[in-house]
Amino acid sequence: MAYGRIVNIEYQSKEDYEVGIQKWIEWFSNNMPPTLSRKTIRTGDTSVFYLVTYETEEIAIEGAAAGKKFFEMEKQHIREVISFDGPVVA
Repeated sequence: MAYGRIVNIEYQSKEDYEVGIQKWIEWFSNNMPPTLSRKTIRTGDTSVFYLVTYETEEIAIEGAAAGKKFFEMEKQHIREVISFDGPVVA
C-alpha cells in the first residue's frame, strides 16, 4: 500500500532558505529512496512543504531516516521541522 509523508521546514532566514533548498535539491537525488511522487512547495519566504508518496511504508521509513540525516546536517539553518505520515487512502 502506498504511504505518504508530509514535511514542513521553516528556515531561520530567507538566506538560509535559499541555501537549504539548493543543498536539498543536490542531496536528495543521491540519498533518498525512490518515490512514486515527490513535490516541493514553497509556502513562505522561509518555509517549504515536501509531499512524498512511497510505494510502501518500509520505503517511507527509509526515507524518513535519510531525511533526518539531512536535517541534522543543516540544523544550524533550520528553525523547525514538522512531519506527518500515513497510508495513502485515495
